[in-house]
Amino acid sequence: MRHVTASGFASLPEPWASVVIGVIAIVAIAWIAVLVAVAKSILRSRMDTGMKVVWIVLIMTTHLLGVVLWFLVGRHHTDQLAT
Repeated sequence: MRHVTASGFASLPEPWASVVIGVIAIVAIAWIAVLVAVAKSILRSRMDTGMKVVWIVLIMTTHLLGVVLWFLVGRHHTDQLAT
């Protein structure tokens, strides 16, 4: 019986194609969890609404860069606002 795999993984043996697809799925789910956690962190911060919108747009348009910038710059900035 022949199994159909994703065309990009057709050159891999059948068990490896499934492993690669599974790893990609796990990474995608983890990335979505990170984006949700960052969005919750932004929405719970003490920044004004305009800056929250700017950060959310930055996160959604630049993905990895936006997440890194939030953790390096944005969170520290909100901590300083609270004191």
